[in-house]
Amino acid sequence: MSEESINLVHHCVRKTAHAVEYAILGFLIWRVVQSAPALASHRPARHFRLALLLAALYAVTDETHQIFVPGRDAAVRDVLLDTCSAGLGLAVTWCALRLRKSK
Repeated sequence: MSEESINLVHHCVRKTAHAVEYAILGFLIWRVVQSAPALASHRPARHFRLALLLAALYAVTDETHQIFVPGRDAAVRDVLLDTCSAGLGLAVTWCALRLRKSK
């Protein structure tokens, strides 16, 4: 296997792991938001939107701190990937809840 192939696999594994991390983060933020007493009267859709917003804000801070790490740089595309990954985690959560309700 060439070094180029190894680097490509390494890149794909890292990006996939990062996406899974943010999907889990989206779910965990949703759990906190939906169980917050101050938000109990809000509709569930609002909980999902707030969770996505908070995950996106975290993605921005995660990329911003990389400006200060030698050898790293901040990228808007990474914020978008992280936010989409959190959205995917929230979408899976929403689908699972709908499925559970229908049974």
